[in-house]
Amino acid sequence: MLLTAFVALFIILTYIAINFKSKLTYVVGLYIFSIISMMIVVVLYTTKISTYKFPLELDYSIYLFLTKNFKLTNAMVARLLNFSFALFFISSVSYVKVIGKLKMYIALIFVMPIVCFYIVNDPYITKKVFFLANSFNNETAALYTNVQLVIKRFNTFIFVAYAIFPVYYIVKSYISLKLTREKRDLLISVFIISLIFICVYAIFVLGPYKFIMMNNVNFMKIPVHIPPDISYVSVPMLILFILIVVLVIILFCKPFDNFSFINKLELANGSKWLDKNVNMILHIYKNAFWGINQYLKFAQDNIEDVEKAKNNIAKGRAIAEEHIEMLINMQSKLDNFRSKVSCFNIDDCITNALAKTGLPTEKVGVVFENYNKNIEIFGDFEHLSEAFVNLFLNSVQAIEKSKKEESYVTISAHTDQSYILISVQDNGCGIEDEDIKEVFKPFFSKKLRNNSGGIGLYYVDNVIKNHYGEISVKSKVNEYTRFDIVLPATKK
Repeated sequence: MLLTAFVALFIILTYIAINFKSKLTYVVGLYIFSIISMMIVVVLYTTKISTYKFPLELDYSIYLFLTKNFKLTNAMVARLLNFSFALFFISSVSYVKVIGKLKMYIALIFVMPIVCFYIVNDPYITKKVFFLANSFNNETAALYTNVQLVIKRFNTFIFVAYAIFPVYYIVKSYISLKLTREKRDLLISVFIISLIFICVYAIFVLGPYKFIMMNNVNFMKIPVHIPPDISYVSVPMLILFILIVVLVIILFCKPFDNFSFINKLELANGSKWLDKNVNMILHIYKNAFWGINQYLKFAQDNIEDVEKAKNNIAKGRAIAEEHIEMLINMQSKLDNFRSKVSCFNIDDCITNALAKTGLPTEKVGVVFENYNKNIEIFGDFEHLSEAFVNLFLNSVQAIEKSKKEESYVTISAHTDQSYILISVQDNGCGIEDEDIKEVFKPFFSKKLRNNSGGIGLYYVDNVIKNHYGEISVKSKVNEYTRFDIVLPATKK
């Protein structure tokens, strides 16, 4: 038991050191610390009423060290158990505060019953009430018996309430979430917290160690219960197994990334990644077409009599040269970017993008519905503006292809709780159903659009993701195409 407790402590400290940016990492740490404390209490309790069964020599060595250096009374052991449960319940409040964004004063209100739990279960009060209830045969005894009953029911309420408490806020948060990734991560975090609750309740509340709580002890019949020997082997293995499962899920699924402390450095690194990634694609693309151009020129210079072949080769050269120029221009534009993270007005960013594209025009109208002129976002102005440019040019190309008399691009921006919702819709040619899932892939383009070289929407998708957002597309052929963007309201 003790060896498992210290192994668990080492594992959770290592995990916190690796994932220190996530707020929920510390919540999981609190849960595990409380369980470790309960395991130590089990050993201390057992040594007071019986003999500690140690399956391993190392475990026994740890036991001897603790008993030699830490002399604890029964009351101290009981208070340590109460503290362990209080820490466990506070972990639930912390979890809800992170996912539900509780205000501090509300969180403190939820902590007050936990403080009461710790006080009413103090061994001094527990023993006093017990002996008063069993020392008289009159109304005084009945009164203290009722007090005992109230305390037990209060304890039951606390155990049930703080198990259900997170569920309410989980459901509430899930309904309000806009990002698919956040919903998935919330469900995974719920599964993790549920595993931890099942572990604690099955072992320390309803299982082999439930009689350690002072309110479950009949002081006239001490020791009332001695845990079975098998529990000293099975319980540590079960706890360690659940801990490993929890950490494996966290490390592979990364459900807590959405609750990270997002700061300037992270967003700046994301912007630099965009610069590097897009430039790498452009270099590869440019070099490929440069090679095509050279080979076509070489073939053309050495063909003398086949006029038709020369014409075809000339056309190939024209296409290659067009793409080289296009990519050089786009790369030059990106080279001028300076990854600069700041807080800016989304209205200014969209207006800047419209100016770059020359919208509105005589043929293409623009309807900009900004329901809140003071919507601000923390991110990279240049990259986000360029993402909007790509979306607007994509709309213009679709409109030109449709050849409709009345053409327009509708842009809307508004906030919904902690999200910024932006949509860009046109009444152009639309996108085929089979192409919807492919539009954000690099180099996907049945027809090159607006000198994007097939990476325009891929670039847009990466910009939005690096701002911790999501983009989706809906379309109906010959009617409309709408891009919906969800960006979290990032704290400064």
